[in-house]
Amino acid sequence: MKLLSILLFLIVAVSILLVAILINPDQTNNPYFWITVSWLIVLSALNWIASTFMFIGASQSNPNSRTFGILPSLNISVFIYSLISATLLISTWYVNDFGILPNWHLILQIILFAIVSVLSVLMFIAAKSAEINDVKVPLNKEELVRILKAIQSNKDLNEEKSTLIKELIELVRYSIPHLSKLNSKDNYEKLTMIFKNRNFQNNDELDTEEIENAILLAKNC
Repeated sequence: MKLLSILLFLIVAVSILLVAILINPDQTNNPYFWITVSWLIVLSALNWIASTFMFIGASQSNPNSRTFGILPSLNISVFIYSLISATLLISTWYVNDFGILPNWHLILQIILFAIVSVLSVLMFIAAKSAEINDVKVPLNKEELVRILKAIQSNKDLNEEKSTLIKELIELVRYSIPHLSKLNSKDNYEKLTMIFKNRNFQNNDELDTEEIENAILLAKNC
């Protein structure tokens, strides 16, 4: 995939170079011609980087990462900026009879580049701020709820224990915060260890005191 992506960029870059030479063969000795072509290739490289990051980087990304959520917007921003910058560069170059670019053009290009760069950095900052970090615990909330439901479905479970388990499920689902925002990770780990590696379908039953202790821990996670 990476090799194909690199090949794609090389095809685009060489195409830009050849088309530019064929359109303006008499300008190949003009240094400003090569400056213009080089900038067009740089713009294509920016789009290539954004696209590569989106399609290749995503496969190696943490699934909880928010970074890849901003990539479509980032890709569109870079593409629009590239179109504006390239159009402005080519039109100004032709208007100035293939000579040196005026200062106002350079200033405008710098301003456009700065705006897109600042917006891109702000996007990454926002994504990083919203990113949820992984927390290493014996069981996550979904796994714990799944075990509790399996216990609750046991036909041999008496009414008192069933009621307590139901209360515990509600606490785990709605009262315990996200694992990255736990008030007490130690209490949560103690809670999960009550249920981890136990076979509740094989007479490894919880007694009422254990369930009540689990409820207390859940309320203080």
